Amino acid sequence: MAHKMLKPYSWLCYLLVPILCFFIGLSLAGFVGAGKGQGLAAGAIVLGYGVIGAAIGIVIALLLTSNLSRKTLIRLNGIVALSIAFFYGYYHIRYKARERERAQEEQLGEPKRSPTGPTTDTP
Repeated sequence: MAHKMLKPYSWLCYLLVPILCFFIGLSLAGFVGAGKGQGLAAGAIVLGYGVIGAAIGIVIALLLTSNLSRKTLIRLNGIVALSIAFFYGYYHIRYKARERERAQEEQLGEPKRSPTGPTTDTP
């Protein structure tokens, strides 16, 4: 059993599964709204969700490599790699859309949005 946990396909699983669980943790943080209204702490809160997810992913990877056959583990590595590519693509597209929106706002000269809502200059 221990010799199987030291094979290259097992090491790949130890690398890929925590990365996938990190992305799942980030997505979960976004889904539940963790960090909303927290100001500068929001980034740390969301990152914390990702790190906790990665730690859980390490435990999952250890359990998978000890219990699954070689063939199943290699297929699982492929599926996990595709899932990571999907998450990366999703977050990259969202980032580019936000950057494009900010560039358009700056180009039109619109005022930046206030996190507390619109302000009025009338007395």
